[in-house]
Order: sequence, then C-alpha cells, then structure tokens
Amino acid sequence: MREHETRIVTDEILPGCRIDDLPFTPIRIRYFYKRVAIASVLILIALGVAEWLSNGLHWLTLGLLAVWPLVVGHAYMTWKRGGLAVDGDFVVATSGTIGIDYRIFPVYKAQDVTHIQSVLTRRHDISALRFHTASRTITVPYMGTEFMRAVLDYVVFRVESSRASWM
Repeated sequence: MREHETRIVTDEILPGCRIDDLPFTPIRIRYFYKRVAIASVLILIALGVAEWLSNGLHWLTLGLLAVWPLVVGHAYMTWKRGGLAVDGDFVVATSGTIGIDYRIFPVYKAQDVTHIQSVLTRRHDISALRFHTASRTITVPYMGTEFMRAVLDYVVFRVESSRASWM
C-alpha cells in the first residue's frame, strides 16, 4: 500500500487520527543495551561450547561470530522503531524491525491497562505498559515511568468517563 492510499484508508476507518503528525515518544536506549548484552553473553557461551566441542572445526566459531552483527542490527532496528503516542481518542504504539507496525486503538476500547516495572527497571525510572483490548494485547516496553503513568491515568480516565461501549 502506498503512502497516499494509507492516508485515505486511515481517514475512512479512524477519522481525526493523523498518524503522520503525532509526536511519538521513543523507547529508551536501555532496551537496545539489554538485548545486545543478553545476546552477547549467549553467543560467548555458545562460542565456548563450540570451541570445546569442535576440535579444530573453526567454521562453527566463525558462524557464531557472523551471527553477532545480525543480532546487534536487529536489536538496533527494533529499538529505533518502538514508541508510543496518544492523540485524544486514540493510542498509537509503534514497533517493528524492517518496517514500522502501527497498532492503533480507540482509548475507550481498552479493557485493562497494566503498569509493569521490575526491580532493575525501577532503578532507572523505566517501565512498560500493557494494553488489553478485545482483539489483542499491546505491550510498550522501556519508557519513562512518569510518561507511562500519565498515559495510564489518561487512558483509565477516558475509559471511565466515556459512555461508548467497547463492544
């Protein structure tokens, strides 16, 4: 689908929601660091096991070393495409690796909103939100806790004050 066709379809399905003009809040860089660190540790362990088992088969070691840049590239692209925006009656979450996936839902359709924060993310003032709607669950990770609480409060307020049915 071309860009002008996307705008036509979006205007027809979700009138008033201009995705191109929204100020998206990106996910934090720690998401990238965490994924690269975990992948690096796993590849180092696999390299140690491969070296121990290979007895001179260095193609296995070279293969594992060739995978590392792909993992780092995937983590970078996933980090760059993650974000969240709230536009009045709509919540828009972005994600993806090669392209950008937009997950849009009207605020009043949210059935449950969960604030997620572990001990390690609390230290860095990072949290995640999980939105449950009738059709899917959308998780937005690694964003500032203050922003996430503001979005949580806004969504819960709009759901409580709306008379629109979510079905």
